[in-house]
Order: sequence, then C-alpha cells, then structure tokens
Amino acid sequence: MLMINLQSDPMAVVYLKKPDGSLQELGRTEVILNNLNPSWIGKIPLAYQFEMVQPLVIHIYDIDTKYHNIPVKTLNLRDQDFIGEANCALSEIFTKRDRTLTLKLHNRTSKNVGILNVHAEETVTSRNAAEIVFRCTNLNNVDLLSKSVCRPSEK
Repeated sequence: MLMINLQSDPMAVVYLKKPDGSLQELGRTEVILNNLNPSWIGKIPLAYQFEMVQPLVIHIYDIDTKYHNIPVKTLNLRDQDFIGEANCALSEIFTKRDRTLTLKLHNRTSKNVGILNVHAEETVTSRNAAEIVFRCTNLNNVDLLSKSVCRPSEK
C-alpha cells in the first residue's frame, strides 16, 4: 500500500571540517518522529579551542521508518534521506550574545530547505568544553511518498 507521508523523522549529525577538507563526525542527535520543526534534546559535547577556527558542518537526515529501533550511532547515513546542511565556525556561535546562531539549511538542488538554530553552552567542568543543541524549523519534507504501511506512532 502506498501512503502519503506528511512528516519527516529528522536527525542531526555534526562534523568538524579538517584542514584537508575531510569531515570528522563529532556526534548525532536522537531521531524526532513525525516532525518538520524538531527541537532535539540531546547535547553534543565538543572541545572549544579559542585560538583555532573550528569549522562545523551540520547535516540533517530523514531517518527511514525501518531504522527507528536501531541506535543512531550505528545508522548508515547512506541509507537515509539527506534533507540539508548548514556550515559555521564554532566561534560564530560563542560570539553571539545568547550563544544561538540561526543558519539556513541548503542541499544540492535548493538553497533553502529549512532553518537551523544552533545553541552552545559551556560545560560546568571546563571553560574549554561546550555542548551544542539544535532546533530546526520549516524543514522540507523529502519523503512525500512512503512505501511503509504506517508509522510506529500510528499503530
């Protein structure tokens, strides 16, 4: 049975862009089910080095229903639908008064597939450690036609 799916199941993945252009994964958020305006609860810890530029790349994926019971760290991202990405330097977040930076999400075919808010907090244990949290609004739905019979929350 073919069903129209009006929501995505987004997850954010954060990378550090190395000087050679390669990406080092720093962490993943949880999957938020059936939501085009997710606010992730999980925080991603990272080391903030004041004297270095630390370029971040954030990818947002729509996680396929059949992977919902699999730990996010083990998900193969090639099996998921790519929604979009945003780029910034970690220092851009820390220099904002409220430590929240708003970025436009884009992908290869569209310049605007949603908005990403990135918020950084210093950890209590160290001034050189931070945790970042994410919130998206107005995500494009990349999975308009789904072959799944129903979502787990609809059972």
